[in-house]
Formats: sequence, structure tokens, C-alpha cells
Amino acid sequence: MGFALKSELLAAALVCAVSGFGCRVEAQTRSAPDQSDAGVVSALANSSVTKSEQLRNRVVTAMHADPYLLDEHIEVTVAKGVIILRGFVLSAWDLREAVRVARKIAGDTRVVDELSIKEGGR
Repeated sequence: MGFALKSELLAAALVCAVSGFGCRVEAQTRSAPDQSDAGVVSALANSSVTKSEQLRNRVVTAMHADPYLLDEHIEVTVAKGVIILRGFVLSAWDLREAVRVARKIAGDTRVVDELSIKEGGR
């Protein structure tokens, strides 16, 4: 590291210290991103998928835990931040209960009901 670069780094650290800001000062020697940077970018890009999958799993788990709701024909998906319920239930009560459970878990997330009622059979 040359004298000029050391002086610039020292000056930058001094400015941060005097102004009350903590900062990390170091020389940037890499010119191109390495393999680990690609992994970080990929993880950040997939973070919304992970949140959607977590939300879907919570709704599915809550429906399955409800002792009165027959949820075996209900498919739960999350698309563009919206919970979608598809499939069929055996009564109007089941339909209302499925939507209620999904909304309880969803919080502020919108729930779309695309369920149908198939009375009298599986």
C-alpha cells in the first residue's frame, strides 16, 4: 500500500471519528465480484420466495390443526403476496372456516377464496 493511499485512509478514518460516525475504512483491491457475492445476491433475490413459502406453510399448518376443518382437498398457494385457497370443501361452514383460518394467519395479507363446495361426498 502506497503512502498516498495510507494517508487517504487515515484521513477518512479521522473524519469519521471526529464527526461521531463509526465507519470501517479499508482499501478496495477486488475489481470483480467473486463466487460468494453471487451467492449473496441469489439469496437476496430468493428471500421473497422464502417468505411466501413460510406464509403458505403457516396457513397449511393452521388449517390442518383445526379439529373441525377437513382440509385434505384445500390447496394453499401464495402468489404476488396474496394467499389463494383452491380446491373444494364439503360444506359452507368448511368454506367459511378455511377462509377464517387463512385470514387469521395472514394478518394484513390478502386472502382470495377460489374454493367450491362439493356437498355430500369426497
